[in-house]
Amino acid sequence: MLVAVTGANRGIGLEIVKCYASNGWDVLAVCRHLSDDVSVIYNTLSMEYSVNISTYNLDLSDTDSIRDFAKYLHSNQVQIDVLVNNAGTAKGGTLLMTPLNDVEKVFRVNFYAPLLLTQYVAKNMIRAKKNGAIINICSIAGLDPMEGFTIYGSSKAALAHASKIWAKELAKYGIRVNAIAPSAVNTEMASQMDEKTRELLIEKSFQNRMAEPIEIAKVAYFLGSEASSYINGQVIRVDGGM
Repeated sequence: MLVAVTGANRGIGLEIVKCYASNGWDVLAVCRHLSDDVSVIYNTLSMEYSVNISTYNLDLSDTDSIRDFAKYLHSNQVQIDVLVNNAGTAKGGTLLMTPLNDVEKVFRVNFYAPLLLTQYVAKNMIRAKKNGAIINICSIAGLDPMEGFTIYGSSKAALAHASKIWAKELAKYGIRVNAIAPSAVNTEMASQMDEKTRELLIEKSFQNRMAEPIEIAKVAYFLGSEASSYINGQVIRVDGGM
């Protein structure tokens, strides 16, 4: 079984790689830049769990780069069983301080790229006549209105809504599509939030803390496994209660 994970070099993505590998899955780790430190982690995981972890450098803001990735999958007959669209980018700002260029940049990574990747991977799954799963990492910012999240929240809202549509369209091919909507997660992206927003999200959580990346990764593994075989078209909040 092979899982492909975007944004696999840090934060939630890296924990998803670890989670699948520890359960015996081969992994295609997709990221824009691969550091030596992360390469060491991948090698350690491969040896410890006797799995294959391959890598691919992909720029999600570049549609040509995504098309090259699709050609790579086809020419090398790579059959993906689970795709996790995890990579994302954030940009804060209120409506009156939101330039259109920023909107386009965020949507290119957070919505256009997952859409295009899902198109390519789903077509491969259909041709192979194999059941599969698509998991999109969204955000509660795409579900709950929050000041200063016009761009990021809207991009994640688009992905969450599209996930439900894709689930309906692809179910007849045996492909399930679900999304995960975390609140603040203890990652580099969360550290880039302004302190007031971060503290507000922590205070709103019943558990009064941020999530750890592994807590999101475990849900992503569950949604890709047979344990969730009758879960489809859902946007699952992982927010500690709100």
